[in-house]
Order: sequence, then structure tokens, then C-alpha cells
Amino acid sequence: MNEYFAYDPSDPPYWKDGKRLRGWSYENGQLRELEPNEQGWLWSKELNSWLEPDNEYLRLRDNKKKRRLTGVEAERAARKAERASRIAERAAKITAQQQSATDRAALEALLAKLREKNIDPDNL
Repeated sequence: MNEYFAYDPSDPPYWKDGKRLRGWSYENGQLRELEPNEQGWLWSKELNSWLEPDNEYLRLRDNKKKRRLTGVEAERAARKAERASRIAERAAKITAQQQSATDRAALEALLAKLREKNIDPDNL
């Protein structure tokens, strides 16, 4: 199947009916105009994606309508996720250090109480 799409980001749009996005597909040797969904998006079988007019851009969305990222957006998201992972690792390390210090302080307090009562914790 062959598909053809045209997108006009200009204001006002070229087409008199106000549409910015049009699409056609060949079915049984006939060229048929695709019908947009309620948001004005068109489904592309070949791309397995929705085509969404977005001001000057034509965006792609998956079959669950989640936006597909461009290469630059995907790289940016990966860097952001990597930074978040490093921050989470640092936070976990600090929490572990604080917990260890709290545990040591509690142990020292317990040992001190035993010694106050003339109990040698080393000989229990």
C-alpha cells in the first residue's frame, strides 16, 4: 500500500476547508483520501503512527497516541534520565551513610548504658 501525506503549517492554511493535514492511500488501485480522527490526526499504516499537526511541526504518535520523540528529543530524554539516575544513586548513598551513622550512634548509646550499669558488653 502506498500512502501520501501533505501538511501545511501556514496560517491561514492553503486548503479552503481549513485542514492542515491531508492524506491519501491506494486501495485496490484507487486513490482514497484518508479521514482524520476527532483530533484531526491521520493514521499511517506504513509508519504505524498517527500524524498530528502541531503548529509548524508534524508530529508522530504511536497506536496508543503516545508521542514519538525525534532523535534530538530522545537524546535529551536519555541524558535527563541518566542525570536522574545519578542523583538517585547519590541520594541512596547519602541515606545509607546517614542510616549507618544513626545505627552507630544508637549502638554507642546502648553500650554506654550497659557500662553505666556495670555490665561489660565485651564479656556477654
